[in-house]
Amino acid sequence: MADFRRMAAKMDQHMQQLDAQGVTEPHQVINRMMGYTPE
Repeated sequence: MADFRRMAAKMDQHMQQLDAQGVTEPHQVINRMMGYTPE
């Protein structure tokens, strides 16, 4: 369970970074998240 929480936290951080970069359109977010794998 801890692994899932850690992964969710990293994905949330990545989403916040995208928002800070001005990436807000759903299709842009999906394109940027494709291939993103939190470690």
